[in-house]
Amino acid sequence: MKKANQLLKQSDLEDKTVERIIRSTSGEEKYKKIFNNVAQVWNYAFFWKCLKPLGGGMPSGKLTDRIKVSFCSFDVFKDKFIKADSNWR
Repeated sequence: MKKANQLLKQSDLEDKTVERIIRSTSGEEKYKKIFNNVAQVWNYAFFWKCLKPLGGGMPSGKLTDRIKVSFCSFDVFKDKFIKADSNWR
C-alpha cells in the first residue's frame, strides 16, 4: 500500500478510486507499476472481505457438480489443489 501511494502521488491518479485506477491503468505500459501495486492492494482487501467465521468447506450447487465431474470428489479436488499450490510456491 505504501508503494502504491508513493506511485500515485507522482501521477494524475491520486484522487481516483482504486477501481477507477485499475480500469484506467490496465494494459497501459506507462502505468504498469501503478497498476501492479494498486491491483495487489485491491486483491488483498478483497481476499479478507471474502473470509467469514466457519467459512470454507464443501461448496454447493453447480460448483459441486462441476468438481464431481472433473475430479470425482471434493477430496480429490482439494488434494490436487493443495499440491498445485505447493508446486507453484
